[in-house]
Amino acid sequence: MGQSEQFRELLGTSDPLPAADSYGPAMRRLNERQQKFVLALLDQGGRNQMRAALRAGYETKTSNALINLASRLAHTPKVQDAILEESRKRAGATTLLATSRLVEMIEGEMLSPRDQLKAIGMLLDRVGMPAATEHKVSVEHSVNEADLKAKAERLMEKYNLDPSRLLAPATPLEVVEVKAIEGWETLEGLEGLEDVLGIKS
Repeated sequence: MGQSEQFRELLGTSDPLPAADSYGPAMRRLNERQQKFVLALLDQGGRNQMRAALRAGYETKTSNALINLASRLAHTPKVQDAILEESRKRAGATTLLATSRLVEMIEGEMLSPRDQLKAIGMLLDRVGMPAATEHKVSVEHSVNEADLKAKAERLMEKYNLDPSRLLAPATPLEVVEVKAIEGWETLEGLEGLEDVLGIKS
């Protein structure tokens, strides 16, 4: 009797698989032995890859070879995807148990009032009633005029604009008095000039 057979005798036969339609897409991508490996690994909490490989029906001549095979199998991307998928499914299935245990803890006397309050907060968070939080955000914006001027000069240079004309200090506008010239309405090309000059006909 070889080592694999001795281990198999200790562990018993591999477990039957659940119905294939209960699997998610990642588990369906695996062959039957890989599926059994994932389930066996999860059943024992991931503690012993070699034992999971034996329960799944894998055999080798030596225990070292089985350890290597189980390790390679556990690190295969598609097997890891299936482990994650099944782990999430199992975690979701324990929600009722976890909730009832949390309620027992809140109602019982095993927790201090402080810990009961934390447990109540955890329960409320998970049922969509989180504690209100308030965040205050202050934004401060400052402009360094020298940096701004340097940036403007670089942009003007890039687009061939004369910085001295655009960045020169502003000069006050000179107010010019305009007098209407008789007969100006008949001059060509001056249509709309009355609006610009503010002259009423």
